[in-house]
Amino acid sequence: MAKAYSVRGLCYYICYSAEDLATHFGVHIQTVREWVRKGLSPIDNNKPALFMGAAVIQFINALNDQRKIATAFNEFYCVSCHHAHTPGQNTIELKQDSGGFIRATGVCSKSGIRIHKCYKMEDLPQLRKKFTVVDTLRLYGSGNSTLNTHISHSPQQTDFMEQMTHEHA
Repeated sequence: MAKAYSVRGLCYYICYSAEDLATHFGVHIQTVREWVRKGLSPIDNNKPALFMGAAVIQFINALNDQRKIATAFNEFYCVSCHHAHTPGQNTIELKQDSGGFIRATGVCSKSGIRIHKCYKMEDLPQLRKKFTVVDTLRLYGSGNSTLNTHISHSPQQTDFMEQMTHEHA
């Protein structure tokens, strides 16, 4: 899978050589030459090739956008499978995140690892229609927990879960 590159530290109005770009992005000079074949345009055809910062930033952002995988409302991206999947048994856990977001957690039906996705608070009714919402313990198939578990609810999370069950009833 292709690497995502950060344009942080590049300036729009500064010219960069191919060597400068290779050093900045931590790639081989041949990678920069491949980017030229893919559409990164130098300022002119003279040697050494120089690239305007604005053109580099635009090219790298477009390259990074090609890596993005669109997911449907009921799909989560699995970092293990590198694909979008619906959570196993269509079951998720919801936690209220800061900033008015809901963090949904499920288990990938293919790899079995946790998958996450953030939703807006306004999406809560639609989430309840599409998924079965459970608490953390039921999400992982454990009906009984011990005191020595890493799974616990904060007071804010407990209030959110109580609100969810009262609204759903």
